[in-house]
Amino acid sequence: MNILLGGTSDNGGGSWFLAQAINRYTKHQARAVRSYQSYLAYPYDALNPTAGEMDSLIGWADVVHMRDALPKSSVGLRGKAVVITYTGRVFRKCSGPVYRAHRLGYKICVSTPDMMAFCPDVKPTWLPNPREDLAHLWKPRRNSFAVQAPTSRQGKQTAIVRRAARKARLPLRIVEKMSYAKCLAQKAQCRVTVDQIKYGFGNNAIEGWALGMPVISGFSTPLAQRYREALLMQVGGELPFVEVIATPASVAEALLQLRHDQEFYHAWRLRGREYFFRYHHMPVVAKKAIGIYRQVLGG
Repeated sequence: MNILLGGTSDNGGGSWFLAQAINRYTKHQARAVRSYQSYLAYPYDALNPTAGEMDSLIGWADVVHMRDALPKSSVGLRGKAVVITYTGRVFRKCSGPVYRAHRLGYKICVSTPDMMAFCPDVKPTWLPNPREDLAHLWKPRRNSFAVQAPTSRQGKQTAIVRRAARKARLPLRIVEKMSYAKCLAQKAQCRVTVDQIKYGFGNNAIEGWALGMPVISGFSTPLAQRYREALLMQVGGELPFVEVIATPASVAEALLQLRHDQEFYHAWRLRGREYFFRYHHMPVVAKKAIGIYRQVLGG
């Protein structure tokens, strides 16, 4: 089976990581393509293809799997089995593009389990974001405790996290405006990942678990309980992170307990690692993706 994965920005490098998972751990072939490279500089296979290059890639593919949207081609996707993974606001709004994709017969997937709370009539499937085990990179330093890597400080509520770290008197490293590789190297020097306190978790948490550290995260929107229930339904009823609410006191309490209670720290570290290997490890995600592609091909 030939699989073309692509997006305009390839949110979180998802198409590239999934292509790597398929090529390493299955007998199938995958290519990953995107329109442009941001400062995050995720690795890529094909960058900014022409319409003609996209036509050739689409012709080669048995399945086309787009992440939000594909780079432009001149032939379109008629006659192709199509999967689309949504990664955020478009799906949470249940907007027109979601229903158009559903009417066209595309298989609808979402990148994080909280998104299962939305658009139930299109019957989305959670296809987790994959990562390789990164434990060999984890070398925490004595003076580096917690890390957060926000692409948007407002979206990740970084101000609250910074106030919490000051309250707990623990070092916090804010990693931003740098490439994925440099960001990962910075994370690997810390002991705890603070992800977001809004939608549950994202790629930062996955990479924290892949490195081997516990994660702090939570829910803080008006629909927070809905997100939380959707996530719990997908992961067997147990959260894989230390749950906080969006206050400095709550985050500081979690940081202090992880710093001073070694039993608590190692219990959450092991829970995160178990969750990572169950849902996000590359071989697991590759197997799930191939099952989805076989379904859309009718086999």
